[in-house]
Amino acid sequence: MDLLAKKLPGRVLVWPPKSPDLNVIENAWAELKRKVAARKPRNAGQLQRFAVQEWEGIRKNRGYLAKLVGSMPKRLAAVAKSGGDIAHY
Repeated sequence: MDLLAKKLPGRVLVWPPKSPDLNVIENAWAELKRKVAARKPRNAGQLQRFAVQEWEGIRKNRGYLAKLVGSMPKRLAAVAKSGGDIAHY
């Protein structure tokens, strides 16, 4: 990152690497994992079927998705306050 910043001054943004705090899809994946695990799939076929069914449910749950997207201002503020470290929001 430092090398790029030196070679491209003013064009490289400092951004927390792989920050789950700024990636709401991580929350959706965790929800999917919880829902599929609760159904206790017994084989690969069930695992795939349950994952597809549960993802459809998450995708259709506009309230859940809106809540995740709506949490971004709070997440951004928390990451900025922490200086890019793990944020507690």
